[in-house]
Amino acid sequence: MKTADPQVEAPVEPPQTEPRPADMTRPAFSFPPVVRPPRLERIVLNHEHHQPAGTGEDAPPIATFRESPHGLIGVFDGLGGAGGETIKFPDGSEHTGAWVASRRAHDIVLEVYDELIIQTPAPPPAAAGRSGDLYDRKTGLPQIRPQFDFTAELKRALQKGLIKYAAELHAGGSGLLKSRLIKTLPTTMAICAYDLSSHEYMAIWAGDSRVYCLNPDVGLQQVTTDDLKTNADAMQNLTQDAIMSNCVSASADFVLQERRFPLPSACVLIAATDGCFGYVQTPLHFEYMLLSTMREARSFPEWEEHLKGAIIRVTQDDSTLAAVAVGWPDFAALQERFADRFQWCAKHVDALDARRGTVDRLEAELGQAREELTTLTRDTWEEYRRNYELPGLARTRVVPERQGGEPPAKSRAVRQDTGDDGEKS
Repeated sequence: MKTADPQVEAPVEPPQTEPRPADMTRPAFSFPPVVRPPRLERIVLNHEHHQPAGTGEDAPPIATFRESPHGLIGVFDGLGGAGGETIKFPDGSEHTGAWVASRRAHDIVLEVYDELIIQTPAPPPAAAGRSGDLYDRKTGLPQIRPQFDFTAELKRALQKGLIKYAAELHAGGSGLLKSRLIKTLPTTMAICAYDLSSHEYMAIWAGDSRVYCLNPDVGLQQVTTDDLKTNADAMQNLTQDAIMSNCVSASADFVLQERRFPLPSACVLIAATDGCFGYVQTPLHFEYMLLSTMREARSFPEWEEHLKGAIIRVTQDDSTLAAVAVGWPDFAALQERFADRFQWCAKHVDALDARRGTVDRLEAELGQAREELTTLTRDTWEEYRRNYELPGLARTRVVPERQGGEPPAKSRAVRQDTGDDGEKS
C-alpha cells in the first residue's frame, strides 16, 4: 500500500501486431477489424468475511464482456472506518455509508461503460475476397463520433451520482460523526478496461484496491499505485498502517488515475481488493497463491474455487477479485505456459518459508528460555540471599540518635521483605 510508482515492466507487443495509437478512446474505425478474437475466460471471487451475511462492504466485482472486442473488470471496497455512518433506507433496512458507496459506485461504472460501448463504433467488416480499397463503393465510411474520454466521464458521473445519492438518503448530515477522517459514501475503486482491437488495456483507480497483470514471462506486475500517505513499497505496506490519501466519495473532491499498456497476446488481467493480497507474507506469496491454485486445478472454474479457498484461509477481511484470461486456447495451455514461472516462485517461496520457520522456532525457543531464566534467577536469589543478607539483620546503632525517640531505620533486608521503605508518606 504505497504511493511510489511500481516498477512496471510493460509487456512487449507480439511481433505480428502492428503499432497502435496510444489512445484507446479514439474512433474504432482507425483500427483493423479483429478477424479472430482471442479466447476469453473470467474468474470472479466474492468472499464476505464480515457477519451477518450481507453486511460486507465490498461490492460484487465487475467482470463483463458486453460487446467484443471490449471488456471490463473492477472491484470496489467501501471504507468502513471513514464511512461508518449508518444510513436508513425507506424500507427500514440499515447499512453503513461504506456499504452503500461501493455498490453505488459499481452501478455508476457500469452505466458509464455502457455509454462508452454505445459511443464506440463497431469496426468495419473485413473486405474478404475483394481487392481494392476497403472504403470502396460497397463499404461506406463509418460515422465519425466525438471522442469519448472514459476516465473523465467516469469521474464526473461518480462525483455527481454519489452526491445526488447521498442527498436522497440524507447521508452525511448527522452531527454525531465529527472527524476529518469521516467521509460521505467513501469507497476504493480499481477497474481495468481492455480493447482487443487496439491491443491495449487501461487501469483506472482511486484508493488501495489494485489492478495486476499476470504474465508468464515476467510474473505478476502491480499496474496501479496505492493512494496512501506513505512512500512505502508493496512489501512494507504488508506490515505498516497508512492513511488513505485519495478515494471516491461524495463529501470531498477526489481524482481518478489512469494508466495504459499494450495488451500481451496471452495474459491474465486481475482487479482485487486488499482482502485478497493484504494478508500474505510477501507480494511474491500472492503470485504463488495464484499460480499454485492454477496448478492444482483442471479448468478455469476449478481454478476459481481453489483460489477462493486459498484466499479465505489467510484473509481477515472481505475479499473480491475479478480476472480475465486473454488469449489462451484452453486451460491446459495456460497451465503449461505458466509452469516455469510457477517453479521459480515455488523455489523462492519455499526458501522464504523455510527460513521463516527457523526464525519462528528460534523465537519460540528464545521466549521459553527467557521464561526459564527469569524463574531460575528468582529461585536462585531467594536461596542465595539467606546468607548474603544475614549481617544486615543485626542490630544497628545510629549516631547521633534520632530526636523524639524515633526508631532507627530498618535494614535493607527488612525493607525488602516487608515492603516498608522507611519513610512516611
